[in-house]
Amino acid sequence: MNKYLAELFGTFTLVLIVTLSLSGKFPIPTPILAALVLGTFVYTIGAISGAQINPAVTIGVWTIKKITTKDALVYIISQFAGALLALFVAVAIVGEKLPQMPHTTWVMGFGELIGTML
Repeated sequence: MNKYLAELFGTFTLVLIVTLSLSGKFPIPTPILAALVLGTFVYTIGAISGAQINPAVTIGVWTIKKITTKDALVYIISQFAGALLALFVAVAIVGEKLPQMPHTTWVMGFGELIGTML
């Protein structure tokens, strides 16, 4: 149970920090904040859950059989729950003015695909 809660909390924190960073003016750029959060969770929950904090990473770890199918499914559910909880908290903090996603193009989609494969 601890590993699932660790994934939920890690995903919650990452989504909350990135969302709040994108919604306001912070002295630290969003990519640096995301890297600091990920680095922190690798050290804090890495030994508990592997600090995947992302369904794409979980699927990748599952495909190479480092985790069971049950663990992969519960990790992904925990990650989605953490992300949704973070969005609710961000809306409560910022209000309805959350950052808008830019219009996506096939180039952005291709970049995401390559990044996920790597």
